[in-house]
Amino acid sequence: PRNAAAGAVRQLDPKVTARRRLSFFAYGLNGADSLSLKDHMAVIDFLKEIGFRVSPNAVKVSGFEAMKAAYEDMARRRPALGWGIDGTVWKLADLEQQEMVGWNHRVPRFAVAWKFPPEEMPTELLGIDIQVGRTGAITPVARLKPVFVGGTTISNVTLHNQGQVHLKDVRIGDTVIVRRAGDVIPEIVGPIIDRRPEGASPWVMPTTCPECGAPLHLTGAEHFCSGGSKCPAQRLYRITHFASRLAMDIAGLGESIVATLLNEGFITCASDLYSLDTARLTAMPGFGIQSAGNLASAIAGTRNRPLAKFIFSLGIEGVGERSSKDLAAAYGSWKAFTACTRESLLSVQDVGDVTADSILEYLDTPETADEAQRLADLVQPQSVEKAVGGRFEGKMLVLTGTLPTLTREAATALIEAAGGKVSGSVSKKTHAVVAGEAAGSKLEKAQSLSVPVWDEAEFLEQIGTVEAQAQASRPPEEECPLFQASLF
Repeated sequence: PRNAAAGAVRQLDPKVTARRRLSFFAYGLNGADSLSLKDHMAVIDFLKEIGFRVSPNAVKVSGFEAMKAAYEDMARRRPALGWGIDGTVWKLADLEQQEMVGWNHRVPRFAVAWKFPPEEMPTELLGIDIQVGRTGAITPVARLKPVFVGGTTISNVTLHNQGQVHLKDVRIGDTVIVRRAGDVIPEIVGPIIDRRPEGASPWVMPTTCPECGAPLHLTGAEHFCSGGSKCPAQRLYRITHFASRLAMDIAGLGESIVATLLNEGFITCASDLYSLDTARLTAMPGFGIQSAGNLASAIAGTRNRPLAKFIFSLGIEGVGERSSKDLAAAYGSWKAFTACTRESLLSVQDVGDVTADSILEYLDTPETADEAQRLADLVQPQSVEKAVGGRFEGKMLVLTGTLPTLTREAATALIEAAGGKVSGSVSKKTHAVVAGEAAGSKLEKAQSLSVPVWDEAEFLEQIGTVEAQAQASRPPEEECPLFQASLF
């Protein structure tokens, strides 16, 4: 409901918003002191008098026992309200006391939420299916008889891995308890044992991949398909990952388009994108001359992407966006990276034994190594020039909030180009916090630790010039002809 309401009020055409028939309960008022209102309940009464809808469930109590009783009463009445709630909110009633207690940057200190336990409902476990991820990770997924829980209908719930299935002891045919953890993520709590049908046997992980028939192997707690790019599911997810925003950022090449290209025989691997027959593509449903040309331009625009993005785009198990940047900074070039050793990998920040072994396996396997080299020859990833004596060399900065013109990725790129690193948390070692609109708790912690706080303008000035923003901008992509044997 919250997302639906937000989408409705953001419509460009107010007539569309009006047709959505939104309504709301007013619960606060700016400038209450100018109206001689001294109490929050007085504010609620005033809002009601001037025509606003207010919650009929607002009450004023004194003491924790009275709060507890009101909370329990609200929980009992929750199913019959006619709208969804996930808890209660308690505020200091006295407005002067509210002002004294104040705000924690974005949220009031004078108010606290008291959530209800997640709603739980029974339903039947119809089956356990297998999903194959882009790295070949095998995930068992429970298929449920649809059940309405916490405001939504649930029919699929992840069971994560074989160990979790056995730990919960869920079996096909069981009646299971389902809830939404935090009223968000569906999960199975466990089975109702006394309703278990006779003959229900423990679930066993298959020995082969359901997509390609390749053997499954166990690594830690997870099973993986050994089929590699020969597995249709892995091909789909690997190519989709290659094209994703944080990787090669190929606009318009989402999962559904990749599936079409694979199913219609246009491509079998990511490197085939660079010799895509866009003239033939125009004859496919959903494509035309312009859309096919736009896709060709977007693919061609991947030339000279940063090395970190290229490493990330390969989808090596255990190598995320942060570690891709660390690897790119450590090795500097694709050629140097492909010559890495286990010892050199372990010297890179946050690269441990598991990730090092995963990288070496990827580079030592002919199938993946050959495809990676083909992509490198086509993309020609931009080598990393280490910032020597950069403004932020050896310093750690933190980004928080929304900056006026810079995206989070662009600001990060500027910091790294100046020799610095971006951290996700504030400490005494933090050089500065760059804060934008709606900055969170990181801003408050920076202030408590006396860490310098910069806005975007000061940040760009500290780098050396306001024009430094241009470094984070991508050069415009050139127009591509509709058909070419190779985009390069």
